[in-house]
Amino acid sequence: MALERFKNFLGIMGNLFRIGGPDGKNIKNKTNTIDFRNTADDDYVGVRAAHIGVGANANDVATQFNLKARAADIEFQFDGNTPPDPGDNTGKFGICHTTGGGSTAGEVYYDDGTSLILIPTEVCTMITTRTAIGGSLQLSANSVYVLEGSTWVNKSVGSSTVQVIEIPYSYSNFPSTISSSKIVPAGSRILKVTNVVDVAFPVGNPTLRVVVDGTSDLEIMSTSENSQKKAGVYDVEEVFKVATSNTGPISVILGGTAMSGGPGTVYVTYTTSTWT
Repeated sequence: MALERFKNFLGIMGNLFRIGGPDGKNIKNKTNTIDFRNTADDDYVGVRAAHIGVGANANDVATQFNLKARAADIEFQFDGNTPPDPGDNTGKFGICHTTGGGSTAGEVYYDDGTSLILIPTEVCTMITTRTAIGGSLQLSANSVYVLEGSTWVNKSVGSSTVQVIEIPYSYSNFPSTISSSKIVPAGSRILKVTNVVDVAFPVGNPTLRVVVDGTSDLEIMSTSENSQKKAGVYDVEEVFKVATSNTGPISVILGGTAMSGGPGTVYVTYTTSTWT
């Protein structure tokens, strides 16, 4: 086996340097650039490099992966204390919604099938959300966010981001609580709550109450503002501001019993927009 040979070598006077023998690739000196060329010097060749990492310099070369991560489409979320296993979301970007276990809320990760790769903020400064993000970090679904400092700020197009949560129920749900999968984020305004009783629940003593189910519940429809005993449309059009302690899903609390009747549906209309 021949030993590798090393010597001091500064450069050449020519503008073309070939690597890999007669059929190798060329590094070419051009005015203001370095080109990577094929053997015949009549076309460019691909160049591969490491992904940009944390603390990268503004002049570092970006890879295709970095370009994809530039505006990551978030498809999964996790608590830092209980991250998903690599391979659970192969080929997808995710976000940490609660700090823990070495991960910080707001950090974006990519699951390459074998590991969760942290995407540095030098690369990822914009994300889109497929679903609502719920935890200490609260982001709305189907929205565009831009990183300002260390905060993800909603930059979605349009002056209004009105959304409606729909929760159906029937007599068999009494007594129980039905909660939405969507989280109503802090700063939202509840604009309207509607309980549609299609068919009265004539037997028993059914009641219905609606809250934003946070650490501190925000009641947005009381039992006295609707009746399950008579078919009708019951509206509450008071505006409620959702504080940080109120952040959570919409919960329909069904009390008492109902032996027949229904169905019914609760609609909660809210906006994440703010006006000054």
